[in-house]
Amino acid sequence: MDSNSMKLLVVDNEEIYRDIISTCASARGLQTRTAASMDEAFNIFNEWQPDLVSLEVLSSNGDGIKLIRQLKEAANDRIIPIMVITFKSDDATMNACIQAGADDFLAKPFNDILFNTRLSTHLRNVLFSKETFQKNRDLIYFQSMIEREHRMAHQVLAHAMDRSEDEDEKVAVTRLAATSFNGDIALIKRRADNGLLLFIGDFTGHGLPASIGALPLTQAFFKAASENSSVAEIAHHFNSILIDILPDYMFCAAYIILLNTDGMLEYWGGGMPHAFIVREGEIDMQSIRSKHMPLGILDREEFEDTVTQVKLKAGAKVVVASDGVLEMNNDDGNMLGDEKFINMLSQQSDHAEIGVFQANIVDQLVTFQGDAEQLDDITLLSVKA
Repeated sequence: MDSNSMKLLVVDNEEIYRDIISTCASARGLQTRTAASMDEAFNIFNEWQPDLVSLEVLSSNGDGIKLIRQLKEAANDRIIPIMVITFKSDDATMNACIQAGADDFLAKPFNDILFNTRLSTHLRNVLFSKETFQKNRDLIYFQSMIEREHRMAHQVLAHAMDRSEDEDEKVAVTRLAATSFNGDIALIKRRADNGLLLFIGDFTGHGLPASIGALPLTQAFFKAASENSSVAEIAHHFNSILIDILPDYMFCAAYIILLNTDGMLEYWGGGMPHAFIVREGEIDMQSIRSKHMPLGILDREEFEDTVTQVKLKAGAKVVVASDGVLEMNNDDGNMLGDEKFINMLSQQSDHAEIGVFQANIVDQLVTFQGDAEQLDDITLLSVKA
């Protein structure tokens, strides 16, 4: 946008000044229209919507001060400078004009050099205002598009995750998004051999960008469960998927867990915080630890798919938390950390059903966080042997 597209309304009851000011403005590339009375000026203003107005307040054809107020009110949120160019240049008149909303005040007789200098300043302000307004409109449009894409992606992924057996009597899962879209992923499926297959993934960052790999991993997870694939095979396959689709700066910290009917737990862990085994008030945070790089970093040939086995005693509960849990801050800016989380776990009844056990932990996390902002996606999964 430039001055050639700008419009100036010249309001003066003397034809000679209407001509002089219009000529000066036209020489600068502005479009101009003139009005001899206040009523005519108000009508042209509403119809033509000029970008600037020059106004002689001393007129026998209406109240110039009143017109300034009317024009400012009609402009709404638009920035339309009003330049008062008048014979009545005393302090009282100038003050009344400024109070009414005028943006500039020039005394007659007309000085074309001073007028052009002031006009240049106002043109820059108007151009900046219009560019800012357009950028704001563009931002609003792009924001609405992003929100729509979030809703679409959320719907697609939610549909894919509907197959996750969150209601299994042995499992409880909590997902809390830091934005409108959760970049963490937690999947549960009982296999044909009655083994319980679990996947907990935490992608780089959070929100929609962090969910790039969520949909293909979700589809691959349920296929692997139906085929009774081993934990090592699943880990290798998931890594291959993410190597192909994720940009270099993204990866997925994850646990892949298989809980067999005899209490033997097999797991692959990469880049995740250690998990917790809770039984009879004791907390074991050494047996289930990430021993590998996250998924999506190492090439297929370098990838390590070694699986670890842990024998769980009957009634033991395994708690897996994404780093959004352990790095949660409270109102004072203090981080939760291992010690406080272990204290929460140790307070839970050993005989509580897994759903009650999980709900109590979540209540304590909410209490700890208070009104502090949630900075990362949170996934908390508990499973009972």
